[in-house]
Amino acid sequence: MTMQPEAQMRALIRREMDKGRMPGGIFALWKDGREVFCAQEGYADLMQRRPLERDSLFRIYSITKPVTAVAAAILMQEGRLRLDDRVADYLPEYADMTYLAPDGEVRPCRREMTVRHLLSMTSGLVYPDPDPAGMHMQRCFDGFAEANLAGRGPSTREVARLIAAQPLAFEPGTDWRYGLSADVLGAVVEVITGMTLRYWMQERIFMPLGMEDTDFYVPQHKQHRLTTLYRHMDGRLQADDTRHLGLTMGLQPPTFESGGAGLYTTLDDYARFGNMLACGGGGIISEATLKLFREGMVGSEFSPALQTDQYRGYRYGCFMRTFRDAQAAGAPGTAGEFGWDGWTGPYVSVDSVNRTLMLFMMQVGGFHDWELTLEMRRIALDALK
Repeated sequence: MTMQPEAQMRALIRREMDKGRMPGGIFALWKDGREVFCAQEGYADLMQRRPLERDSLFRIYSITKPVTAVAAAILMQEGRLRLDDRVADYLPEYADMTYLAPDGEVRPCRREMTVRHLLSMTSGLVYPDPDPAGMHMQRCFDGFAEANLAGRGPSTREVARLIAAQPLAFEPGTDWRYGLSADVLGAVVEVITGMTLRYWMQERIFMPLGMEDTDFYVPQHKQHRLTTLYRHMDGRLQADDTRHLGLTMGLQPPTFESGGAGLYTTLDDYARFGNMLACGGGGIISEATLKLFREGMVGSEFSPALQTDQYRGYRYGCFMRTFRDAQAAGAPGTAGEFGWDGWTGPYVSVDSVNRTLMLFMMQVGGFHDWELTLEMRRIALDALK
C-alpha cells in the first residue's frame, strides 16, 4: 500500500534525524489557503527531549528576505520607491562606492547602485565570506557583532552606513553575488517611512495578516516555545550559542533589525504570509507585484554563480528564486513558482498560479541540502495530483 504524503514526509524527516543531520522538522502544504497535510517530527530541544509543536518558534534567517521584498514592494505600489531609484537618494553614503578589482586594487565605481541591484543581488554587496571582498565585510561585522550580541550595537541605519564603507565585490549590475542587499534595502525602507523596519512590517504585513508570533525577537512570555539552534560540530549536533551575521540571541529587541536574516516566526504565522502571496496578495500586494515575483530579474546566463544546482532552471529576483524550466532544473514545478530557503534550513515555495504553498521549518545552522529539498517537493507535488 502506498504511504500517505504525511507519512512519507515524516519518514523522510526521521531518516535525516537518524543520520544525525537534524533534530526534527515540520513540513506543510496548502492549496487555496487550506492545509493539505502537515508532517511534524522530532524535537525543539534534543537534550530536554522537548518535542516540536505547531507553535514552536524558529529563527528563519534568509526566508526573512521575501518579507523585506514585500515591505519594499508596498512602497513601490504607493509610488514612494522605484526600481531604478539610486540607493544614494535614500542613503547618501552609497553615492561614492568603491569595488575590489580582480587585481586586488580598490577602485571607484563608475555605476550607481539602484534598488533594482539590491532586489536582484547584483549590487556587489557581499556577506562576510572567505574571499577578499568578504574579508573586508568580515572586519566590518567583527567591529559590531559583539556589541550587537550584548544589545548595545548599531541601528539598522548605522549598519547600512558601516556596510557602505567596505568595497563591493564588483561594480553594481555587472555580476551576481548573494549578500547584504536585503539589509541595505531594510535601511532604505526605514528612511522612506520614517519608521523602523520592524514597525513598518508590523503595520503593513504582520498585523493585517494576523501574524502575532512574527518579530525580530522573542518576548519573554513566548521564549519557552523557542527552538534550540544546532550546528554540526565534532561529528554530531550540538547546541550553538554563537549567532551568524552579527545577530543577537533574540531574547530582547535588537538595535539592528536585519532585513536579510532577522525574523523569528512559527510555521503557521509564516504560512499566513505565504498564503497571502499564493492567493492573490490579500490586499497587501498587487497583481503587478506578484508578476514581478513570478518573472524574476536575472537568469543563469547572467552569471556563473547562477549555474549551480539550486539555481539551474530558475531565475533570481526580489530575494527569491523563480522556477522557469523543469528540464534544466531536473525536477517538476510551475513556471513562476517563487521562494527561498534559510541558513538554518527552512524552505518556502509559493505557486501563485495554482495557489499552493510549501513550507518547511527546521533549526540547524549552515544546513543546505538541495537533494533533500527536491525529495520534499516531489512528495508535496504528488499529493497535489
